[in-house]
Amino acid sequence: MEFVCVTFEDQRDVYVDGVQTARTNETFRVEEGRHQFDLGLPPDYDPPEMRLTVTGTTPIKPLAINFSKP
Repeated sequence: MEFVCVTFEDQRDVYVDGVQTARTNETFRVEEGRHQFDLGLPPDYDPPEMRLTVTGTTPIKPLAINFSKP
């Protein structure tokens, strides 16, 4: 199991591979491997999605993914 923290200035749902999985600014678990991350609708964030490989993380050192407002 791997750990991810998706940051954004507003509280939003986080979608992993098209499925609502967590909320922004909180650490959550995903399976090891390549995943697509986005914040759903409205698409008022950059980049529109990220495809990243998640491996070698811990609860204390999650993969940090940052979305920002355009």
